[in-house]
Amino acid sequence: SSKVRPVPLEIYFHSFDQSNFASRLMAMGKPVYNAVVRHSEGKPSIIFVPSRRQAQLTAIDLMTYYQSIEGETFLGEGVNADEVSRIASNLREPTLQQVTSSGIGFLHDGMIESDWEKIVELYQNGTVTVLVCPVDICWKVKIVAHLVVVMGTESFDGRERRYVDYSIADLLHMMGMASRQGIDTSGKCVIMCHTPKKEHLKKLLYDPLPIESHIDHYLHDHFNSE
Repeated sequence: SSKVRPVPLEIYFHSFDQSNFASRLMAMGKPVYNAVVRHSEGKPSIIFVPSRRQAQLTAIDLMTYYQSIEGETFLGEGVNADEVSRIASNLREPTLQQVTSSGIGFLHDGMIESDWEKIVELYQNGTVTVLVCPVDICWKVKIVAHLVVVMGTESFDGRERRYVDYSIADLLHMMGMASRQGIDTSGKCVIMCHTPKKEHLKKLLYDPLPIESHIDHYLHDHFNSE
């Protein structure tokens, strides 16, 4: 719950009616950009997406929207754009070179270590203010932000050959990354989901989970063992 966090958390839900997974992700593109522009206030933002490919696509979309609408970039205040372009040119991944110059970075498990470390460093020192990550590395990245956007609450499971919901533990962990203690007075989290799942997610996040126990069936074993 947002009430028991050291830094209060404002949670916003945005639901989408599209039943097709790919169509729903496409529909989320512009709202993700709007959420970052509206809620980030120029502070660090993390966007969690379902897959590695979607991380690259979302980073490119954000760069394109911002340059076409605002004519600006997501670079931090007082950052030398030429210096960032020089750093970006040394990155190995071509798409990463392109978006980093605009103040956007992305991470995924397939990156070479030097690119990963450089993007994390640029994010932590405030050069890059928007970071896009696949949900499967949410426990691996040790960073925090003012704003967290969860773009969709399900991903494709190749083993089961179907789309599965994120676990509540993963979702709570991603939300918890919107907590910069000693810097912000509050964090913000925007959750984008399929409309039929909105109320279920609200109940999971706001209501206490029941404690399930079967001790009454085995109480005699505990007495006998004493």
